[in-house]
Amino acid sequence: MAGQKLAQSLVRPHVVQFLDFAAESMGLDVMIEQFRVDEWATVVSRTLRDLMLRNNAGVMVLAVRKPDGNMVFNPPADTRIAAGDFLIAMGRQTDLRALDELLASRAGAQGLPVAPGPEA
Repeated sequence: MAGQKLAQSLVRPHVVQFLDFAAESMGLDVMIEQFRVDEWATVVSRTLRDLMLRNNAGVMVLAVRKPDGNMVFNPPADTRIAAGDFLIAMGRQTDLRALDELLASRAGAQGLPVAPGPEA
């Protein structure tokens, strides 16, 4: 992991500087994580707009990696979440844990409030 950060700092120094600034100077616990969406997750077939993750969990979805390997950077709000997707999100560690819990919840379970999905 340390070697990877070193390589990133050489290739993308401004990104690393931004993350370090956010984490250290502002006292934020900002991280970027990836989360796999299981086929039984309550978020399957919902859009990012439905999930309201920025408002409800305080995280930003930076990209969605589709099961076919396609990477959707800065995904629009109408991006529909599918089983097997990976969400790449940035936020505070506690907020990322909340996202992880939401993604781990099974259909029909209580999680973060979401807008009605396509079946409504």
